[in-house]
Amino acid sequence: MSDPDIDHGRADDEELTRTSLGPLKRDENGKLILSPEELANRGQTLRRLFAEWATMPDDDPPGTDETVMRNIDEERRRSGMRTLFDGYY
Repeated sequence: MSDPDIDHGRADDEELTRTSLGPLKRDENGKLILSPEELANRGQTLRRLFAEWATMPDDDPPGTDETVMRNIDEERRRSGMRTLFDGYY
């Protein structure tokens, strides 16, 4: 469901959709330092990127997602970390 108060952007907007968000600024405690304008701009950029990604064809071979998840979990097991995707593949 779409929120009417949010401008979701479109991949065909005149502005470039493939822009860098740039580094995040943090204070000495690690808290993000973003003005309301910066936050709005980052949100707009992300909405445009997501809209662009949604138009891209999914032409990966069948089973690619499962293979990626399985490989990530296997590497995490080797590193002694918990798995992330058990039950999803």
